[in-house]
Amino acid sequence: SPAFRNETMLRLAWTTGLRVSEISNLKLENVKLEQNLLDEFWVPKTAKSRSLWIPDTTVWYLEQYLHGGYRDAFSYAEDSEYLFVTNKGKQMNPKTVTRTVKQAAENAEIQDDLGTDQSGATRYLITPHALRRGHGMHLFKNGKSLPEIQQRLGHASSSQTDDYLPIGVEESKEQIKNITF
Repeated sequence: SPAFRNETMLRLAWTTGLRVSEISNLKLENVKLEQNLLDEFWVPKTAKSRSLWIPDTTVWYLEQYLHGGYRDAFSYAEDSEYLFVTNKGKQMNPKTVTRTVKQAAENAEIQDDLGTDQSGATRYLITPHALRRGHGMHLFKNGKSLPEIQQRLGHASSSQTDDYLPIGVEESKEQIKNITF
């Protein structure tokens, strides 16, 4: 059950671009599988709720996790209102989400140590935030507009979203080469 829970969580992170705090705060009542929707979930960063469409493949994993017995395997599942639980608590800690992503990248042999930050902590290539940024870039490279990506990621401003999309000359050329001026 931890492996399937973790895979479900990773797929949800990649296909939605959710923040770590959003993932750990998702409640069962927010998951509307029949509508492919995470409905009115709490966003700690903005102190507001938002809703987000989720793709069919992610819905399948969530369906299996919720109704296939995987979530029920955790000791706190019955007592918890949260989507992702552990055997140690009714709500998954955001640090557990981060550790899970790091461990999955190490298991896949794609993790890289990028050095240390100002506080001396190791920085890694694959993090939950890297999945979030990757989601935004994937949307951009598939033709989604900046306002669409901004809405999807729940950013308050377009400049925030723009920072997520490191567009170079080649990417810019691909986006506009077929436009006649």
